[in-house]
Amino acid sequence: MNLSLKLRFDMSGRKKRSPVWDFFVYLPETSKSRCEVDQCGLMICGKNLTNLKKHLETKHQKAFKAFKELEAAI
Repeated sequence: MNLSLKLRFDMSGRKKRSPVWDFFVYLPETSKSRCEVDQCGLMICGKNLTNLKKHLETKHQKAFKAFKELEAAI
């Protein structure tokens, strides 16, 4: 998994500014976000950043720490 700060784009062309997208992939055909940490694969409805962050915090503590470091660097 690449933890570098990259700007990503969603289907509408808007920039996804949150580094949480280094850990999740949004699947527009299902309207769900899939966790990519350690092949977790959990599907979370929509793109709600709070829900995605909470999943990292409760299920992937190392990834959450990396996320917080990326978030602080912005």
